[in-house]
Amino acid sequence: MGLASNIFYYTFHPSELRSIVQWKVWHSPVHERNEKDETETQKACFKFLDLTSRSFSAVIKELHPELLLPVCIFYLVLRGLDTIEDDTSIPLETKEPLLRGFKDFLEQDGWTFTGNRPEEKDRELLVQFHNVITEFKNMKPAYQAIVKDITDKMGNGMADYCRKAEFEDTSVKTTAEYDEYCWYVAGLVGEGLTRLFVEAEFANPALLERTRLHKSMGLFLQKTNIIRDVREDNDDKRRFWPKEIWSKHVTDFDDLFKPEHREAALNCGSEMVLNALKHVEDCLFYLAGLREQSIFNFCAIPQAMAIATLELCFRNPAIFERNIKITKGEACKLMFESTQNLRVLSDTFRVYARRIHKKNTPKDPNFMKISLVCGRIEKWIETIFPTQSAEVAKRRITGEMTEAERKKREEEADTRQDVCFMMGLMLVIVVIVSVVMVWGIFALLFDDRSQDLVQLVVHASNSFFRLAISCSVSISKWCAPYRRIATMPPAAQPTPDSAAGAEAKEEEAALPPLSAKEFRVYNRLAEHMDQFHTHFRQTYAALTTACDPTKKSKLPPKALITLGLEFCHHLTMHHTIEERHIFPVLARRMPEFRRELSLISQHKVIHKGMDALEAYLEGCRRGELDLERGEVRRLLEGFGGVLFEHLDEEVEALRAENMRRYWSEREMGGLPM
Repeated sequence: MGLASNIFYYTFHPSELRSIVQWKVWHSPVHERNEKDETETQKACFKFLDLTSRSFSAVIKELHPELLLPVCIFYLVLRGLDTIEDDTSIPLETKEPLLRGFKDFLEQDGWTFTGNRPEEKDRELLVQFHNVITEFKNMKPAYQAIVKDITDKMGNGMADYCRKAEFEDTSVKTTAEYDEYCWYVAGLVGEGLTRLFVEAEFANPALLERTRLHKSMGLFLQKTNIIRDVREDNDDKRRFWPKEIWSKHVTDFDDLFKPEHREAALNCGSEMVLNALKHVEDCLFYLAGLREQSIFNFCAIPQAMAIATLELCFRNPAIFERNIKITKGEACKLMFESTQNLRVLSDTFRVYARRIHKKNTPKDPNFMKISLVCGRIEKWIETIFPTQSAEVAKRRITGEMTEAERKKREEEADTRQDVCFMMGLMLVIVVIVSVVMVWGIFALLFDDRSQDLVQLVVHASNSFFRLAISCSVSISKWCAPYRRIATMPPAAQPTPDSAAGAEAKEEEAALPPLSAKEFRVYNRLAEHMDQFHTHFRQTYAALTTACDPTKKSKLPPKALITLGLEFCHHLTMHHTIEERHIFPVLARRMPEFRRELSLISQHKVIHKGMDALEAYLEGCRRGELDLERGEVRRLLEGFGGVLFEHLDEEVEALRAENMRRYWSEREMGGLPM
């Protein structure tokens, strides 16, 4: 953006401007690079680091001196390898031995490569690669062995890919191939860095034993880039989204970029994001094993950028039109938060997981899975860094207050009453004084003999005004204890388990109308629950339509069985969560949610029919039974009526008009959902 555009943008986004200033002014590197003591070859290496990657260059230069050069050299070696692999002008018979033997070039003094085409972005790095080799040989032997081993693995992986591209279709078919590609491109980098961290004693050695953790670190970053760059890659005739995923939503990959298939494209993008989000817990677990602040910053910043980018891409049609990225202000905010500690970083992940969950829609076939993975992320963070103790949580649910909170609330109420009393008294005084002053002015204008009288009136008014202020303060203090007694709310009465219809109507009529803000607070649980219920209704409708003999079904038998089993599994999980975590809390005051009443008993009826459906579909899946759509429809209709009645009654019980009868506005925030 130009200067004028920046001024206009940040005028309406001051928080982002604040983040940029905060990062530029207040960020202090943990370690600073000492350029005075560097050799010419070291300076050359850092120059190429700046040229090849500005983002990685900044965080690498702040690393601990022990790993500053090793990580820089590791990055440049892999960048040189990548420059050869990316150059399509190099024939396979030349490229393959270069890639497979690149590790050996690290031992050859003065080796360089000039075979890249002139327009290749990082050609100059290979032309002056002798600087990298010199510094590679100056590293500790243990660091050399790690860099050489990863270079060997990545070089062979790239050579295999180039050979496949020459003779076969290089598009990714399955999610297993997708993970393998991401592993060779980014996962191996994570392995090499982890080995360097552990060798320098800056990370827990257990990270090497749990290979899944550092693998997830690389895969999470690479998958985020692949999701974000889908349009750019497709324009370059490259396809990294696995066919196993996109074929569920469109017939041809190019359909994702056509406006008429936009909803299918968004659902496909959601499934890609879901695939990436499964690595988040491992990434946070990995970061917990780092022992040095600069190493933590180096690893945490890209991960925070990745979760923010995923949230930006989630259900965003713009990714199919152009390349998108987070704003500079948001990036600075993320960098500032990522360089604190794991707790602050986890809070950042929690924020973006909640945003993804909020953007999730029941129309998405993966609605339930996305909700569950977001819930797992938040549960993991809550397990490590609880937002409140058990005692505080219990008080929030029951509405109890500590002595300090009760005293503070009383003082605030007294203060508000005093202010209102004084404002009212002051208003009366102002009116009286104004009337007297106006009368005096008119007397002055129309009767010169009244000047002495007017001066007397003005003097008296001023004295009265000052006296009234002093009296109002004294009266306010004197009356405060009596007002507190007079305005103290009556003791809370227990809500009866049942009430006559007339009494309930009278009680509801006596309640004041809710403001828009209050309605949102009280209606939160109903809206949230209705999202899940909408998903179940749509899935049920899709199953019954697929089994309707009067309609030509587009759902193959295998897909019908899978959808039916997922429906049973998700509904069972939903009811289990309700019965264990939500209904027991609500039942303390709301009779509708007690075990002996209808909502719980409806669960039993639904699950009796659903168990029969699940058993039948499992038999079909194993090949023991032949799938008959009429039988599936009969089993669905056996519990469908009760299911829909249950879904409606449950949401109705959670609506604002009912919830306000049992819970205060403050208590609503502590209810689980």
